[in-house]
Amino acid sequence: MEEKASSSSSNSYFHYQGISTLLIHDRTRNNVHGAFTPLPPPPPQNPLPDDPAPTTTSGVTHLSLPGDSSRLFGIMTSAEGPSLFRKLLSRSSQQVLLSIGRTVTSDRTSFLALATHPTGSITVLSLLQSSVEVDNLIFSAVCDNFFDLMISKHGHNMIIPTLRAVDRSKKEILYAMAVDYTLNLATQEIGCVALNEFLQEMRGVHRNRFFEVVAMNATWLAQDPHGNFVVQHVLTLENPSATGRIATKLKGSFGRLSVQRLGSYVVEKCLRSPYGREQVLEELRERSDQWIRVAKDQYGNFVAQSTLKILKEMKSPLYEELVNMLKPHFQEMNLGYGRRTLDTIAKLGVP
Repeated sequence: MEEKASSSSSNSYFHYQGISTLLIHDRTRNNVHGAFTPLPPPPPQNPLPDDPAPTTTSGVTHLSLPGDSSRLFGIMTSAEGPSLFRKLLSRSSQQVLLSIGRTVTSDRTSFLALATHPTGSITVLSLLQSSVEVDNLIFSAVCDNFFDLMISKHGHNMIIPTLRAVDRSKKEILYAMAVDYTLNLATQEIGCVALNEFLQEMRGVHRNRFFEVVAMNATWLAQDPHGNFVVQHVLTLENPSATGRIATKLKGSFGRLSVQRLGSYVVEKCLRSPYGREQVLEELRERSDQWIRVAKDQYGNFVAQSTLKILKEMKSPLYEELVNMLKPHFQEMNLGYGRRTLDTIAKLGVP
Protein backbone atom coordinates (compact mmCIF):
# COMPACT_ATOMS: atom_id res chain seq x y z
CA MET A 1 0.00 0.00 0.00
CA GLU A 2 1.28 3.42 -0.91
CA GLU A 3 2.25 5.38 2.16
CA LYS A 4 0.48 8.59 3.08
CA ALA A 5 2.51 11.61 2.06
CA SER A 6 3.20 13.93 4.98
CA SER A 7 5.27 17.02 5.60
CA SER A 8 4.37 17.06 9.31
CA SER A 9 4.21 14.22 11.79
CA SER A 10 0.72 13.18 12.82
CA ASN A 11 0.08 12.54 16.52
CA SER A 12 3.46 14.01 17.44
CA TYR A 13 4.66 17.06 19.21
CA PHE A 14 4.74 19.95 16.77
CA HIS A 15 7.26 22.64 17.53
CA TYR A 16 6.15 25.93 16.09
CA GLN A 17 8.26 28.94 16.99
CA GLY A 18 8.06 28.41 20.72
CA ILE A 19 4.75 26.53 20.75
CA SER A 20 5.01 22.84 21.64
CA THR A 21 1.68 21.07 21.59
CA LEU A 22 0.03 17.89 20.50
CA LEU A 23 -0.98 18.62 16.91
CA ILE A 24 -3.75 16.11 16.23
CA HIS A 25 -3.39 15.22 12.51
CA ASP A 26 -2.67 17.58 9.71
CA ARG A 27 -0.90 15.30 7.28
CA THR A 28 -0.27 16.49 3.73
CA ARG A 29 -2.15 14.13 1.54
CA ASN A 30 -0.40 14.18 -1.83
CA ASN A 31 1.23 17.48 -0.90
CA VAL A 32 -2.03 19.40 -1.21
CA HIS A 33 -1.50 21.25 2.04
CA GLY A 34 1.60 23.36 2.47
CA ALA A 35 3.62 24.04 5.60
CA PHE A 36 1.95 25.50 8.67
CA THR A 37 2.43 29.25 8.31
CA PRO A 38 2.30 31.19 11.57
CA LEU A 39 0.59 34.52 11.86
CA PRO A 40 2.85 37.34 13.01
CA PRO A 41 2.11 38.51 16.56
CA PRO A 42 -0.08 41.61 16.67
CA PRO A 43 1.87 44.86 16.95
CA PRO A 44 1.62 46.47 20.39
CA GLN A 45 -0.98 49.21 20.54
CA ASN A 46 1.38 51.17 22.75
CA PRO A 47 4.94 50.18 21.79
CA LEU A 48 7.31 49.80 24.68
CA PRO A 49 10.30 52.13 24.90
CA ASP A 50 13.72 51.08 23.66
CA ASP A 51 15.81 49.29 26.23
CA PRO A 52 17.43 51.74 28.60
CA ALA A 53 18.40 48.93 30.95
CA PRO A 54 21.71 49.05 32.78
CA THR A 55 24.24 46.39 31.90
CA THR A 56 25.15 45.60 35.47
CA THR A 57 23.22 44.27 38.38
CA SER A 58 24.18 47.29 40.42
CA GLY A 59 22.33 49.45 37.92
CA VAL A 60 19.20 47.46 38.54
CA THR A 61 19.37 47.98 42.28
CA HIS A 62 19.20 51.73 41.80
CA LEU A 63 15.79 51.48 40.13
CA SER A 64 13.18 53.38 42.12
CA LEU A 65 9.58 52.33 41.69
CA PRO A 66 7.01 53.12 40.51
CA GLY A 67 8.38 56.35 39.08
CA ASP A 68 10.76 54.62 36.68
CA SER A 69 8.10 52.57 34.88
CA SER A 70 9.57 53.26 31.44
CA ARG A 71 12.96 52.11 32.65
CA LEU A 72 11.41 49.03 34.24
CA PHE A 73 9.61 48.13 31.00
CA GLY A 74 12.89 48.67 29.17
CA ILE A 75 14.62 46.17 31.43
CA MET A 76 11.80 43.66 31.06
CA THR A 77 11.90 43.74 27.25
CA SER A 78 15.68 43.81 26.81
CA ALA A 79 17.74 40.86 25.64
CA GLU A 80 19.11 40.52 29.17
CA GLY A 81 15.67 41.14 30.67
CA PRO A 82 14.96 37.72 32.21
CA SER A 83 18.33 37.56 33.96
CA LEU A 84 18.32 41.18 35.13
CA PHE A 85 14.72 41.05 36.25
CA ARG A 86 15.26 37.89 38.28
CA LYS A 87 18.16 39.60 40.07
CA LEU A 88 15.97 42.61 40.74
CA LEU A 89 13.21 40.43 42.17
CA SER A 90 15.60 38.43 44.33
CA ARG A 91 16.81 41.66 46.02
CA SER A 92 13.36 43.21 46.41
CA SER A 93 11.23 43.34 49.51
CA GLN A 94 7.56 42.33 49.43
CA GLN A 95 6.66 46.01 49.30
CA VAL A 96 8.84 46.60 46.24
CA LEU A 97 7.53 43.43 44.57
CA LEU A 98 3.99 44.68 45.04
CA SER A 99 5.00 48.06 43.63
CA ILE A 100 6.49 46.34 40.56
CA GLY A 101 3.32 44.29 40.15
CA ARG A 102 1.18 47.40 40.29
CA THR A 103 3.39 49.19 37.78
CA VAL A 104 3.33 46.28 35.33
CA THR A 105 -0.45 45.78 35.51
CA SER A 106 -1.72 49.34 36.02
CA ASP A 107 -2.37 50.05 32.33
CA ARG A 108 -4.21 47.49 30.18
CA THR A 109 -2.53 48.46 26.90
CA SER A 110 0.97 48.53 28.37
CA PHE A 111 0.47 45.16 30.06
CA LEU A 112 -0.74 43.61 26.80
CA ALA A 113 2.27 45.00 24.93
CA LEU A 114 4.57 43.62 27.61
CA ALA A 115 2.88 40.21 27.87
CA THR A 116 2.95 39.67 24.10
CA HIS A 117 6.61 40.69 23.80
CA PRO A 118 9.08 37.79 23.31
CA THR A 119 11.15 38.77 26.36
CA GLY A 120 8.53 40.77 28.23
CA SER A 121 6.24 37.76 28.52
CA ILE A 122 9.03 35.79 30.24
CA THR A 123 9.78 38.53 32.73
CA VAL A 124 6.11 39.00 33.61
CA LEU A 125 5.84 35.26 34.30
CA SER A 126 8.77 35.50 36.73
CA LEU A 127 6.59 37.77 38.89
CA LEU A 128 4.03 35.04 39.44
CA GLN A 129 3.95 33.39 42.87
CA SER A 130 6.08 36.12 44.43
CA SER A 131 3.04 36.93 46.60
CA VAL A 132 -0.72 36.42 46.61
CA GLU A 133 -1.23 40.15 46.05
CA VAL A 134 1.00 40.17 42.95
CA ASP A 135 -0.64 37.00 41.62
CA ASN A 136 -4.04 38.67 41.95
CA LEU A 137 -2.83 41.76 40.09
CA ILE A 138 -1.54 39.64 37.21
CA PHE A 139 -4.72 37.57 37.24
CA SER A 140 -6.83 40.71 36.84
CA ALA A 141 -4.64 41.93 33.98
CA VAL A 142 -4.85 38.54 32.27
CA CYS A 143 -8.65 38.57 32.57
CA ASP A 144 -8.77 42.05 31.02
CA ASN A 145 -6.69 40.82 28.05
CA PHE A 146 -7.76 37.17 27.92
CA PHE A 147 -8.69 36.87 24.24
CA ASP A 148 -5.76 38.95 22.95
CA LEU A 149 -3.33 36.91 25.03
CA MET A 150 -4.82 33.60 23.88
CA ILE A 151 -4.28 34.45 20.20
CA SER A 152 -0.75 35.77 20.73
CA LYS A 153 2.32 33.70 19.96
CA HIS A 154 3.99 34.75 23.22
CA GLY A 155 1.03 36.02 25.19
CA HIS A 156 -0.80 32.69 25.33
CA ASN A 157 2.05 31.37 27.47
CA MET A 158 0.81 33.66 30.27
CA ILE A 159 -2.52 31.89 30.68
CA ILE A 160 -1.81 28.49 32.20
CA PRO A 161 0.86 29.66 34.69
CA THR A 162 -1.58 32.34 35.86
CA LEU A 163 -4.35 29.74 36.13
CA ARG A 164 -2.14 27.52 38.27
CA ALA A 165 -1.09 30.39 40.53
CA VAL A 166 -4.56 31.47 41.67
CA ASP A 167 -7.23 29.94 43.90
CA ARG A 168 -10.19 27.88 42.77
CA SER A 169 -12.66 30.76 42.54
CA LYS A 170 -10.35 32.63 40.15
CA LYS A 171 -9.72 29.46 38.14
CA GLU A 172 -13.48 29.25 37.65
CA ILE A 173 -13.47 32.76 36.18
CA LEU A 174 -10.80 31.82 33.63
CA TYR A 175 -12.62 28.57 32.80
CA ALA A 176 -15.80 30.54 32.12
CA MET A 177 -13.95 33.01 29.88
CA ALA A 178 -12.46 30.18 27.85
CA VAL A 179 -15.93 28.67 27.32
CA ASP A 180 -17.37 32.05 26.30
CA TYR A 181 -14.58 32.55 23.75
CA THR A 182 -14.47 28.94 22.53
CA LEU A 183 -15.69 29.48 18.98
CA ASN A 184 -13.68 32.67 18.47
CA LEU A 185 -10.49 31.03 19.72
CA ALA A 186 -11.06 27.74 17.91
CA THR A 187 -10.94 29.48 14.53
CA GLN A 188 -7.68 31.34 15.25
CA GLU A 189 -4.31 29.91 14.20
CA ILE A 190 -2.71 30.28 17.62
CA GLY A 191 -6.00 30.41 19.51
CA CYS A 192 -6.87 26.81 18.61
CA VAL A 193 -3.53 25.64 20.01
CA ALA A 194 -3.93 27.71 23.17
CA LEU A 195 -7.50 26.44 23.60
CA ASN A 196 -6.43 22.80 23.37
CA GLU A 197 -3.72 23.43 25.95
CA PHE A 198 -6.19 25.20 28.23
CA LEU A 199 -8.64 22.31 27.98
CA GLN A 200 -6.05 20.08 29.62
CA GLU A 201 -6.34 22.27 32.74
CA MET A 202 -10.10 22.79 32.71
CA ARG A 203 -12.17 20.95 35.29
CA GLY A 204 -15.76 20.51 36.40
CA VAL A 205 -18.89 21.98 34.90
CA HIS A 206 -16.99 24.37 32.62
CA ARG A 207 -15.20 21.47 30.95
CA ASN A 208 -18.57 19.90 30.19
CA ARG A 209 -19.87 23.24 28.90
CA PHE A 210 -16.84 23.44 26.60
CA PHE A 211 -17.61 19.97 25.22
CA GLU A 212 -21.21 21.02 24.61
CA VAL A 213 -20.17 24.12 22.64
CA VAL A 214 -17.77 22.11 20.47
CA ALA A 215 -20.34 19.36 19.88
CA MET A 216 -23.12 21.79 18.92
CA ASN A 217 -20.81 23.42 16.35
CA ALA A 218 -18.91 20.30 15.30
CA THR A 219 -20.09 20.27 11.68
CA TRP A 220 -18.61 23.61 10.70
CA LEU A 221 -15.67 23.41 13.11
CA ALA A 222 -14.64 20.11 11.49
CA GLN A 223 -14.34 21.96 8.17
CA ASP A 224 -12.52 24.98 9.56
CA PRO A 225 -8.72 25.06 8.98
CA HIS A 226 -8.12 25.65 12.70
CA GLY A 227 -11.34 24.56 14.35
CA ASN A 228 -10.91 20.98 13.13
CA PHE A 229 -7.89 20.63 15.45
CA VAL A 230 -10.12 21.43 18.41
CA VAL A 231 -12.69 18.82 17.35
CA GLN A 232 -9.92 16.26 16.85
CA HIS A 233 -8.45 17.06 20.26
CA VAL A 234 -11.77 16.56 22.02
CA LEU A 235 -12.23 13.23 20.22
CA THR A 236 -8.80 12.00 21.33
CA LEU A 237 -9.78 12.56 24.98
CA GLU A 238 -12.15 9.59 24.69
CA ASN A 239 -14.82 11.26 26.76
CA PRO A 240 -17.88 9.08 26.07
CA SER A 241 -20.44 11.87 26.30
CA ALA A 242 -18.43 14.44 24.30
CA THR A 243 -17.50 11.96 21.56
CA GLY A 244 -21.06 10.66 21.32
CA ARG A 245 -22.49 14.18 21.01
CA ILE A 246 -19.96 15.13 18.32
CA ALA A 247 -20.64 11.97 16.32
CA THR A 248 -24.39 12.48 16.60
CA LYS A 249 -24.05 16.06 15.37
CA LEU A 250 -21.92 14.91 12.43
CA LYS A 251 -24.32 12.13 11.42
CA GLY A 252 -25.36 12.78 7.85
CA SER A 253 -22.14 14.69 7.13
CA PHE A 254 -19.58 11.87 7.41
CA GLY A 255 -19.58 11.20 3.68
CA ARG A 256 -18.99 14.84 2.82
CA LEU A 257 -16.34 15.23 5.51
CA SER A 258 -14.55 12.06 4.37
CA VAL A 259 -13.67 13.59 1.01
CA GLN A 260 -12.27 16.76 2.55
CA ARG A 261 -8.63 16.94 3.62
CA LEU A 262 -9.36 18.22 7.12
CA GLY A 263 -12.74 16.64 7.60
CA SER A 264 -11.36 13.19 6.84
CA TYR A 265 -9.23 13.30 9.98
CA VAL A 266 -12.27 14.01 12.12
CA VAL A 267 -14.12 11.06 10.56
CA GLU A 268 -11.16 8.76 11.27
CA LYS A 269 -11.09 9.94 14.89
CA CYS A 270 -14.78 9.05 15.23
CA LEU A 271 -14.15 5.65 13.64
CA ARG A 272 -11.40 4.82 16.10
CA SER A 273 -13.53 5.64 19.11
CA PRO A 274 -16.03 3.10 20.43
CA TYR A 275 -18.23 6.09 21.30
CA GLY A 276 -18.44 7.43 17.74
CA ARG A 277 -17.82 4.46 15.47
CA GLU A 278 -21.37 3.20 15.05
CA GLN A 279 -22.65 6.52 13.70
CA VAL A 280 -19.99 6.52 10.95
CA LEU A 281 -20.47 2.87 10.00
CA GLU A 282 -24.22 3.23 9.88
CA GLU A 283 -24.01 6.14 7.46
CA LEU A 284 -21.48 4.44 5.16
CA ARG A 285 -23.52 1.23 5.13
CA GLU A 286 -26.84 2.93 4.37
CA ARG A 287 -25.52 4.77 1.32
CA SER A 288 -23.54 2.53 -1.02
CA ASP A 289 -22.96 5.35 -3.53
CA GLN A 290 -21.37 7.42 -0.79
CA TRP A 291 -19.18 4.53 0.39
CA ILE A 292 -17.94 3.93 -3.16
CA ARG A 293 -17.14 7.60 -3.59
CA VAL A 294 -15.22 7.66 -0.30
CA ALA A 295 -13.20 4.56 -1.23
CA LYS A 296 -12.13 6.15 -4.55
CA ASP A 297 -11.42 9.65 -3.27
CA GLN A 298 -8.06 11.36 -2.75
CA TYR A 299 -8.78 11.86 0.95
CA GLY A 300 -11.66 9.48 1.44
CA ASN A 301 -9.52 6.44 0.66
CA PHE A 302 -7.80 6.94 4.02
CA VAL A 303 -11.18 6.81 5.73
CA ALA A 304 -12.06 3.69 3.71
CA GLN A 305 -8.81 1.99 4.69
CA SER A 306 -9.35 2.79 8.38
CA THR A 307 -12.93 1.53 8.17
CA LEU A 308 -11.93 -1.79 6.65
CA LYS A 309 -9.02 -2.35 9.06
CA ILE A 310 -11.21 -1.66 12.09
CA LEU A 311 -13.99 -3.95 10.84
CA LYS A 312 -11.51 -6.74 10.06
CA GLU A 313 -9.99 -6.43 13.52
CA MET A 314 -13.47 -6.55 15.05
CA LYS A 315 -14.30 -9.60 12.88
CA SER A 316 -17.45 -7.78 11.87
CA PRO A 317 -19.64 -9.14 9.04
CA LEU A 318 -19.88 -5.54 7.84
CA TYR A 319 -16.36 -5.93 6.43
CA GLU A 320 -17.58 -8.41 3.82
CA GLU A 321 -20.67 -6.31 3.11
CA LEU A 322 -18.65 -3.14 2.39
CA VAL A 323 -16.08 -4.99 0.25
CA ASN A 324 -18.86 -6.57 -1.79
CA MET A 325 -20.26 -3.08 -2.46
CA LEU A 326 -16.90 -2.16 -3.99
CA LYS A 327 -16.33 -5.31 -6.10
CA PRO A 328 -18.18 -4.05 -9.22
CA HIS A 329 -15.90 -0.98 -9.15
CA PHE A 330 -12.54 -2.70 -8.61
CA GLN A 331 -11.36 -2.09 -12.20
CA GLU A 332 -11.97 1.65 -12.18
CA MET A 333 -10.63 1.95 -8.63
CA ASN A 334 -7.34 0.48 -9.78
CA LEU A 335 -6.72 3.54 -11.95
CA GLY A 336 -6.91 6.23 -9.26
CA TYR A 337 -6.73 6.85 -5.53
CA GLY A 338 -8.98 3.86 -5.02
CA ARG A 339 -5.93 1.68 -5.65
CA ARG A 340 -4.90 2.36 -2.05
CA THR A 341 -8.20 0.97 -0.84
CA LEU A 342 -7.73 -2.07 -3.09
CA ASP A 343 -4.25 -2.65 -1.70
CA THR A 344 -5.67 -2.67 1.82
CA ILE A 345 -8.40 -5.14 0.81
CA ALA A 346 -5.77 -7.38 -0.77
CA LYS A 347 -3.78 -7.42 2.48
CA LEU A 348 -6.82 -7.96 4.69
CA GLY A 349 -8.41 -10.54 2.43
CA VAL A 350 -11.05 -10.53 -0.29
CA PRO A 351 -14.19 -12.33 0.93
